[in-house]
Amino acid sequence: MKNPDERDDIHLGRESLKRKNYTGALQHFSQACSNEPENAEAWYLKGYVLSRLEKYKESIDTLNVALQLDPTCIPALLEKGWNLGVLEDTHTALSYFIRASELAPTEPMVWHYRGFGHYVIDEDEEALACFEKIEQLCPPQAEKSAKFWLCKGNVFFSMKLYEQALLCFDEGLKKDPQNLDLWFQKAISLYELERTDDAFNCYVKVLQSDPHWPDIWFHIAGVYAQMGEHEKALELCQKALDRNPGNGLIWFCMGLTYDDMKQYQKALECFHRTITLDPTYVDAWKWKGHELYLLGQYTKSLYWFNKSLKADGSDSDSWFGKGETLEKIQNRKKAFVCFRKAFELDPHDEEIQEKIQEYQPFDREMNV
Repeated sequence: MKNPDERDDIHLGRESLKRKNYTGALQHFSQACSNEPENAEAWYLKGYVLSRLEKYKESIDTLNVALQLDPTCIPALLEKGWNLGVLEDTHTALSYFIRASELAPTEPMVWHYRGFGHYVIDEDEEALACFEKIEQLCPPQAEKSAKFWLCKGNVFFSMKLYEQALLCFDEGLKKDPQNLDLWFQKAISLYELERTDDAFNCYVKVLQSDPHWPDIWFHIAGVYAQMGEHEKALELCQKALDRNPGNGLIWFCMGLTYDDMKQYQKALECFHRTITLDPTYVDAWKWKGHELYLLGQYTKSLYWFNKSLKADGSDSDSWFGKGETLEKIQNRKKAFVCFRKAFELDPHDEEIQEKIQEYQPFDREMNV
């Protein structure tokens, strides 16, 4: 009979976890697996630690053993799903989160993971439903975590519901006023709402706490550009380039600023630099097409809009830009197809609405 005072390997491993001594915890959980190979908890804990050590494939193999021993082990399902997500197998990851929510439908945590899984693959409506499910499961007086509000806010932001996103980020900051992720997401929401002064203050808050925050100078430059202070925006972009000359995003920001200044050749050169540094930057393809259109180089413009649409056929701006280019080369029938596609994707855009109305008399005639 085991001495009740004896500290077994699982207990010792958990103690190491509390101290974030992952190497020590791994040794204890590995020993527990050797001593009790039928213990699903031991295998799950070993897999959990391997994940914290960023050994994701080894973690998945270990979690598979736990799930063979206990297919209903919720923590193992969630951890395996998380590891698969890190390895960019996002759809398979979601299947494990869904399985966990089916086994434990009243457990808020599983809906959090599932919501995140839907969000990652751009299933925003499903993601939002998961976070609303959490609110239904929790008592009205129960406080939600800052992480909950960050995730729910990100879903609203992805849906371009910026006011709702902002409310979530503010709720999160009530719980954790020092959370820079929340301050940053609040800043970009305010920027989208064209509340530039408030956005600027939030960016400064992030900058003061972490001067090395990814692309912070780029975002502050964007605020200046939105305020019409283009020279200041370009100055900040240049400062950012001095720190990181290989960052295509900074060149992209300069391109947008020059475009706003109607200096289209300089904008084109910036987007070209972006693509040289990052050949997969799809937004830069679209904007290069836009600048070429403005410079009257329609054949080249069409090439970049087509390239953009091949990568992302749901981009209304690319469809609209392609339509404008086709219009210039007198191919109005194909142009209208593009405008109509843009309207299907973004029916609230006023410029697209105007173009659709302009073509309305020719709709039947062209028999598109």
